[in-house]
Amino acid sequence: MSRSADIVPPVALTANGKALSTAPNRLGYLMPTDACAGIEAIRELFGRQGYVWLKGLLPRGDVIDFRGWVLSHLAESGLLMPGHDPSLGIAAVGAFDRQLADRRLYRL
Repeated sequence: MSRSADIVPPVALTANGKALSTAPNRLGYLMPTDACAGIEAIRELFGRQGYVWLKGLLPRGDVIDFRGWVLSHLAESGLLMPGHDPSLGIAAVGAFDRQLADRRLYRL
C-alpha cells in the first residue's frame, strides 16, 4: 500500500539547484525489504524501487554514531540547528555555507 499520495512537502524540494519531482509516485515512505527474500528478489526490488532497505542489518547504535560523526563535520557550515546533538540531524532553518559543507564532505 503506497502512502505517497498523503505526503505534501511544505516547501519545494531541490538538490544541487534542481527542482525534485514531488509527484505522488515519486515521493513516499521507504518500505523495508525482507533480507530472507533471496538475492534475486532483492535485486528485482532494487531495480523496480531504486533502493533496498534491509532494516536491522547494521546495529542501530553504530548507524546513529556514524550519522552523528558525519553530521558533526557539517555543523560549522550552518546546515544543522545549533545546540542539538548532530546525530539527530535537525536541519537549520536559514541558509548554510554550501561550499564549506561540500569541502567537509569531500574530506571525510
